[in-house]
Amino acid sequence: MKEDRVQLVYEALIGLRPYSYDGEQIENLFETGKPCDQLYESVYAAKVALMERLGEDDEDEQLECIIQDLLEIGRIQAYAMFRYGQRLGG
Repeated sequence: MKEDRVQLVYEALIGLRPYSYDGEQIENLFETGKPCDQLYESVYAAKVALMERLGEDDEDEQLECIIQDLLEIGRIQAYAMFRYGQRLGG
């Protein structure tokens, strides 16, 4: 099923599981040193600094909501790009 493939490719891209299709290994964009890994580390460092500035010891619900919702926006965009790529570039 195509939708399952979209999910498998996305999960491989974000490093949840390895996946290959037609003999091509899907790249983990979050491998150590890659741009997504570096950006995620930067976000994490900013989160820690903000938590320290706010004097918070536990996770801040609003900050976690922002991070998780932005990740979900990225997932929705990735799925849409995949589907458009299949239709338009096929």
